[in-house]
Amino acid sequence: MLVPDDVPLMLHISGRRCPEIFHLTSIIAKIDPTEFTQLEISSNILKDRKVQEVGVQNILSIVSRWTNLERVALVGLPISSQSVTNLEKLKHLSRITIDSPNVDTKLLADQPFWTRMTGVSLNSMQADDIISKLSHSTNLNTLNLVQTKFSPSSLRALRTCSNLQTLLLEDTAIGSDFLEALCQLKQLKELDR
Repeated sequence: MLVPDDVPLMLHISGRRCPEIFHLTSIIAKIDPTEFTQLEISSNILKDRKVQEVGVQNILSIVSRWTNLERVALVGLPISSQSVTNLEKLKHLSRITIDSPNVDTKLLADQPFWTRMTGVSLNSMQADDIISKLSHSTNLNTLNLVQTKFSPSSLRALRTCSNLQTLLLEDTAIGSDFLEALCQLKQLKELDR
């Protein structure tokens, strides 16, 4: 199959379909660093958590050399502190999805890459620290919070994100205090719950 050069490509590494990939990360090192613009690493198998953790940090280290990588999704995986640090090395990264309750959100929030993100999706975590970091971003235009816990004050802090246009609150419980905070986000063009 021939794919035109201008078509962005996504690589999906599934530990569920091929658990060996976390042992054989050297295969990924053979990929042309200009090939992919998107990467998703996922697994629902937590039998060998340490192998997955090391595999993810190795994969992120390898793809830090990929010059066109703009989007990364980490789904259902343990994310080590080294993996979090490796995310900062992805200099072209502009969109990120993190779906993992097994992540140190304070360490994750301390990373400087948040302010260059245009799109962020967070799932199944306590997100106050990350939302606070995102509130300093002038690039953020889409924020998706799925089954995520956060405070009304964190939500209110997003009013400083002048380019935030879309806020998605999927399966996220909000009360009247959240509605008051949402009313302060005048820049929003789309709010979905």
